[in-house]
Amino acid sequence: NGSLESYRLKIYDLFSRLVFESDDENLHWDGTFNNRILPIDTYVYFLELSYGGGQIVTKNGNITLLR
Repeated sequence: NGSLESYRLKIYDLFSRLVFESDDENLHWDGTFNNRILPIDTYVYFLELSYGGGQIVTKNGNITLLR
């Protein structure tokens, strides 16, 4: 119930290596890391959104990369 003030997305592989990070909600992960295609696997994401009025929403979970 306010405008989005900040966005932070982090994606890790199962070895806890950060494979993607963005503070731009328009930039999407394409399944690569260092210009290399990552394998089909499960990855962990952490998302933090901050809205006007001080509301902070955090989400985390698993995503499966398919090709």
